[in-house]
Amino acid sequence: MKFLEVVDKTGEIPRYSVEYDFEYLPQLSDRKPSKRIFVTSKGIESIARLDIIEKNSNHSWYQEIYKRNKDNLDSYVIFYRGNRITYREMFQKVDVIAKSLRESGVGIGTEIPCCFDNTPELLYVMLAASKIGACLNIFGASYDKTYISQILDDCSDKAIFISDRYYDDLQDVLHNRKYDNKIVVSLADSLPDDPTKCSEYVPELDSYYRYENKAKKYKSLDSSITLFEEFYLKGKESNLPDYVHQGNLDDVFMITYTSGSTRNGFPSPMKHANRSYIVGGIFNTLKLTNTPTIENVRTLAHIHPDSNTDLITAISDTLMKGGEVAMEPEYSKKSSLDVMFINNVVLYAGTPSHLVEAAKQYLVKRHFNNSKKKRLLSRQLVTIAVGERRSIGEEKFINHFLRTAKAGSDVEVILDNGFKIKLPFGPLSIGGADTEHGGLFYTLQMMFKRIQYFYKGKDFDYGMDAVPFAVVTALKQNKNGEYVECDYNEIGVIVANSITNMVGYKSLKEKTKQKIIRDNLGRDWLTCGVLGYINEFGNPIYLGREEDVVNLKDGTSFPLYMINDVVCKDSKNVLSCESIVPNDDNGIVIINIELNPLKKKSDEIVLNSVKKRCKAMLPKELVDVLYYRIMNNEDSFPLTGSGKRNPCALKNMPLEDIQKIDNEQKHVSGKPKIYVR
Repeated sequence: MKFLEVVDKTGEIPRYSVEYDFEYLPQLSDRKPSKRIFVTSKGIESIARLDIIEKNSNHSWYQEIYKRNKDNLDSYVIFYRGNRITYREMFQKVDVIAKSLRESGVGIGTEIPCCFDNTPELLYVMLAASKIGACLNIFGASYDKTYISQILDDCSDKAIFISDRYYDDLQDVLHNRKYDNKIVVSLADSLPDDPTKCSEYVPELDSYYRYENKAKKYKSLDSSITLFEEFYLKGKESNLPDYVHQGNLDDVFMITYTSGSTRNGFPSPMKHANRSYIVGGIFNTLKLTNTPTIENVRTLAHIHPDSNTDLITAISDTLMKGGEVAMEPEYSKKSSLDVMFINNVVLYAGTPSHLVEAAKQYLVKRHFNNSKKKRLLSRQLVTIAVGERRSIGEEKFINHFLRTAKAGSDVEVILDNGFKIKLPFGPLSIGGADTEHGGLFYTLQMMFKRIQYFYKGKDFDYGMDAVPFAVVTALKQNKNGEYVECDYNEIGVIVANSITNMVGYKSLKEKTKQKIIRDNLGRDWLTCGVLGYINEFGNPIYLGREEDVVNLKDGTSFPLYMINDVVCKDSKNVLSCESIVPNDDNGIVIINIELNPLKKKSDEIVLNSVKKRCKAMLPKELVDVLYYRIMNNEDSFPLTGSGKRNPCALKNMPLEDIQKIDNEQKHVSGKPKIYVR
C-alpha cells in the first residue's frame, strides 16, 4: 500500500486495503510477522468478512447500532449511579435530540464541539449526531486555553455541549463567542431520584450519587445558556419528520485526541471514520478471534471521552454486542477503586497507574477490605491495562489485588463448544498500541491464552493481541538507512496497518506524513512511535518510546527502557520505575523508582541490589551519569489528564532529592543484556 503520495495531496490517509496485502504478503519469508494472518484460515475468513461488511454495513455508526439492537430494545444499555436505561428508552431520546440538532441548523458534516464527562447524555449526543450525519469534536477542559480557542475556531457555532463540571474552566475561552445553542449538561441530569432504592446502591459511596446541578446555577447567571432538558424540549416540540442519514463507512464521524504526554496541554486531533467504530465491533467474535463469550456484559466508560479508547473500547464495542455501559464521570487515580465498586462491571479498562492505585487502596489502605466488611469484585472478570507500558512488578501487584478481591469469580465464560466455566479470578490483560491507529482493539483473547498456557505448564510471553483486520510488525533500518521488516522476537519500531486506521490528524498534513514509514519493499506503514518486537504468538511487545534514549559521550545512544528493565528485574520489591533525561542540559539520567509497598526487604537492601544490577548490566559511560530518585508510594508518579504518567512533569522535577548510583564497585564490562518479556 502507498500512503505518502495520497497524504501529500489530500492530507488524509487512504483506506488500507487488506485485499492488496493478501495478494502480496504470502510471497514473503515465513519468518516475517506481517505474513502471519494471511496464511491462516482466519486470514481468508477475514477477507470474506470484510467484503460482507462493505455490502451490509456501509452506513453510519447509528444505523449499525440500531440494526444490531432493534430486537434487544428492552435490555439495559446504560448504568448511571444505579439508574438503568434500556435500549428502547435510549433510542427514543436519541430521536428527539436528533431533531433538536436539526432545528438548530446542524446537518451533514457539521462539526460540533463537545467537552463532555461520561454521562448518559454523551451517548445520546453521539448517536443523534451520527443519525443526522454530523461530526463530534470531543476535546478536554485541561488542554491549553489558547489551544482550545483554536479548536473552537475550527468548529461550528450552531451548538456546543459542555458538562457543568467544566463550565467554569472554559468561561474565559467562551467569552465573546456566540453560539446558537450553548448547552450545559449537568452530571445530575440522569441521576436516580432516590439512589437508596436502586438495587446496586453502595452506601459507603453515597456522595457519588448526589451531584449538584450546577447547570441551573450557571443558567441563572447567564441567559445565553441552554439546559440539556431545554434543548431536549426543542426536539420534542419539533414538527420535523424523522430523518436518518445513510452515510458510509468512510464518513468522518468523530475527532478525538492523543494523550498529550509528549506535549502537555497540546494533544493532537485525530479524525476517525465510521469504519473505525463498526469494523472492530463486528470482528471481535468467537469465530475469528477465539474470544469466549460472556453474557450480560457491562463495561466501564470512565476514561475521558476525548480519548478514542473510551469511545470505542468502552462504549461502541459494548453497544455492538448488545451490552450495557456504566457511564462514569469520575476519572482520577484516587477514585479508581471506588468506581470499580459503584459500577460493578464485567470489563474494566484503565491505565496501569490507575490500577496500581486501586490495588494500593485495597491491599495497603484496606479500603473495602477490612475485618468489618470485605467487598469483592466477583463480577469484574476482564481487567485491561491500557495506554502505557507496565512493569512486571506492577503486573504482579495488580494481579495480587485481583486475586484477593476474587475478581470475576462469579461470571460464567462460554467456550466455543458451549461449555460454561468459572475462573478463580480474572488475571490482568494487557491492551496495546495507541488510538492513533484506531482498530487495534483490546480483546479477551490474551487473557484466555495466558490461562490456557498456565494450565499447560508453559509461559506465555504476551502483549497486545493481533486482530484479523490488522497487520502489525516491527521495522529496523539497514546499513543503507532503509527500513526492513524484523523477524519474530527482533527489536525494531512497531508499525501497523489496519482497516480501521485513523483518517489522519486534523489540519496537520505534515504530522500525518510523519506517522508513515516506507519499507524497502515500497510498503507504507503507520508507526506507533515505540520500540518493540513481535513474539512467536504474533503479539506486539512494547518496550519504550522510540525517542526515549540517552546520548552517551562515546557517540552511542542507549534506550531508556533497558534501564527500566534492569531496575525492575526485582519484581517482588520494585513496583515500577521511569528513567528520564531532565530538561536541564546537565548530561545526567535519573531513574525514578517506586518500591512495592508490600515488599518484605528493607529499602536499603532493595536499593543496593538495584545499584549492583545497574553496574553489572549497563555500560560504564551510562553508570557514570546515572542517578536515582525514590518516588513516594502515596503520591507516586505525576499523571497527565489521560491518567498516564507525565514524562514532561518528571523531567521538570527539582534535582535536590536525587542520589548518584555508587560507582565504587568494580564495573563488569561487556555488552548490556537486553531484557524482554
